[in-house]
Amino acid sequence: MRLIPSVTKILRPASLPGAPLAPRRTVSLLGSALLALALGGCNDWPLFGGGGGRSGGETAMLAAPAVEGGLQRLKTEFEQLRPSKKPLRPDDPGVALFAEVFSRVVQDHVRAVEPTALIEGAIKGLRKATEPAELHAGDKPAGEKPAGEKQGAEKPPAEKPAGDKPNKDKLNDRQLMEAAITGMMSTLDPYSSYLNPESYRNMQAQTHGEFGGLGIEVTMDQKTGFVRVVAPIDGTPAAEAGLRSGDLISAVDGSPIKGLTLVQAVFRMRGPTGTSVRLTLHRAENEPPRVVTLIRSIVKLHPVQARTEGEVGYIRLTTFNERTATEMEDAIARFKQTLGSRFAGLVLDLRNDPGGLLDQAIAVSDDFIDSGQIVAVRGRRSVEGRSYDAGGDNLIPGLPVVVLINGGSASASEIVTAALQDHRRALVFGTRSYGKGSVQTVSPLPDGGALRLTTARYYRPAGTSVDCVGVNPDLEIKSPQPPGRAEEPHQDPATCAGTVQLAPQPPSLRMADICPGIEDAPAAPEAAAKESKDGKDANAKDDKDDREAKLGPDLPLRCAVSAITTKRIVAHH
Repeated sequence: MRLIPSVTKILRPASLPGAPLAPRRTVSLLGSALLALALGGCNDWPLFGGGGGRSGGETAMLAAPAVEGGLQRLKTEFEQLRPSKKPLRPDDPGVALFAEVFSRVVQDHVRAVEPTALIEGAIKGLRKATEPAELHAGDKPAGEKPAGEKQGAEKPPAEKPAGDKPNKDKLNDRQLMEAAITGMMSTLDPYSSYLNPESYRNMQAQTHGEFGGLGIEVTMDQKTGFVRVVAPIDGTPAAEAGLRSGDLISAVDGSPIKGLTLVQAVFRMRGPTGTSVRLTLHRAENEPPRVVTLIRSIVKLHPVQARTEGEVGYIRLTTFNERTATEMEDAIARFKQTLGSRFAGLVLDLRNDPGGLLDQAIAVSDDFIDSGQIVAVRGRRSVEGRSYDAGGDNLIPGLPVVVLINGGSASASEIVTAALQDHRRALVFGTRSYGKGSVQTVSPLPDGGALRLTTARYYRPAGTSVDCVGVNPDLEIKSPQPPGRAEEPHQDPATCAGTVQLAPQPPSLRMADICPGIEDAPAAPEAAAKESKDGKDANAKDDKDDREAKLGPDLPLRCAVSAITTKRIVAHH
């Protein structure tokens, strides 16, 4: 299971040409501070004088007495909780790690961070790690079964990720320091977190296309404290169990997760392949919670699924990992070879694609745009901004493109959609996307773990952000939902920060004009279209009636295929 839906920059050689360098690897501010504290003094911290790219105001804030007092309280709290009760020393293993994380957060977070708030969060993290679980576990939902019903074979691995609550009588220095770091990171945003070495290895496996888990992209829901499903990944236990974008997970195996960090909650959902896990789901305010049982498995991500629909190429992107752009380009090459001059256009399906790697979003966009900006990434400081432009590698010049989105299309999916929409390279059908416009930088730490930090926001070519508001479709088509389910939820523009600019509303198109007759045409939902998991095209008949029956009740896809086949997109776009 992937931890969060994100446009992620993983800082490793040749990952993203021209990307910003990893955060400065200096212990800097807190390094001097904690080392001074460990030695028993707080008065001579030379790096408080400036440096590290800080403004005069930031330097003054860092040198404030409140910061010094907070650090002293943190030191005292740590010494009281550590098993040895010994004073902190400069060579204690966790000191430099905490210092490094603190410095990177202060220097590189997308928002200016109040150091005293970070320190208070670290202190709370220490205290929380030693509290009895029942003091902060949260209330159990109605109808939930006791937590003790798990079978022995379903116990999670012995090694715990950062911040997972250990036995308070067996806390060691590393666990205490990780608890402090976790508490500090919880004061930032739902996407920023510390990854211990095990969690970092799991994340790296995800970007390569195979990992163990349930197959869902999740984030924290700030309003409820539950875990919110961004999107299930096709062909995974989560998708097969019917999880959908917007579901709230309140408990795992009967144990409430309110009060946990995202990393802690995700760890509870992990476990040995083949074992079961029970998730308590909340779908609508007027519906009682329900318990769904899933079987953990090895999740193999197939980022590209492709087939032909008559003379139209259909490509579904399920995630943006290291293989996405290459496999999509291979599929387009097969369409050209198979259809030749009959190749009429392309449908790019990004529904329930929760995103992934930034460089892959740029590469996919570049395959359709002749020139101009694809996306701009801007950090807190103006010097940290960067623009990514198309290189003129349009693979299907002159052919119409339709992009399909819904409330589960997030992050990298929104970069591609917004770029093609702003350049008028594609029409967008479906419902408004998720609205996740921040960039997370994942940079290694000396302990073998990594820091995932929100460092920037991305902006579409029109100059506006999709953060909170998402991407609006040119033609709104709501997909049919099973009985009792509503259309995918999405972020309300009213929840956006005042600094977020709303994108201009695209022109309103009607199905009656773009694909007349499709909305009322009968279709056989049981005749599902065959998709190829390895990217090879499935056989498709050219007969119009067979094609529409095969597409079943998928109105957005049926409309897109019809609009391209009848060349109505050219008239409207």
